Amino acid sequence: MSDERDHTPIDLSAIDLFPDPTREDRIVALAMARIRAAQPAVERRHLLGDVAALWRPTLAAASVIATVAGITISTTRGPEGDASAEQLRSRLLEWAQSGHVPSNGELIATFAGVER
Repeated sequence: MSDERDHTPIDLSAIDLFPDPTREDRIVALAMARIRAAQPAVERRHLLGDVAALWRPTLAAASVIATVAGITISTTRGPEGDASAEQLRSRLLEWAQSGHVPSNGELIATFAGVER
């Protein structure tokens, strides 16, 4: 600001809130320290902790899917009737007992009745 008559700047140092330049930094530092002290400590989260937290819901979802799939397979009749359903059950049981992971071709041949 300046005076219109002689264009000299007006001295506003009397109303300066922060005459000491480091005082402003100290006030901000004190305020930030209080804010940090008031906030609850945030625990560092790890990927393994996140996976462990989702273990039970994932296991529950997988068991529901397996149950629905088992019921669907046991109640589904093939195009040839009961004989086909029994063959399907026996093949699935054989795979499960032997630990065999079927290929895509084996799955298509078993469930769609398409021979390779």
